[in-house]
Amino acid sequence: MATNDQEYLKDLAKKADESRDNTFDSWLTDLEDKEQPEACSIDNPDCENCGS
Repeated sequence: MATNDQEYLKDLAKKADESRDNTFDSWLTDLEDKEQPEACSIDNPDCENCGS
């Protein structure tokens, strides 16, 4: 494999890693910034299926 091909593949892998990290960071930020619901009450029948 030519040196240029190796450099291209390394650059491509680096960009893929950065994209994945940015997407995950963005997803975490969206979760943290989103308005959170009030805590469920065990006596509330609507809360029994939420899984929290």
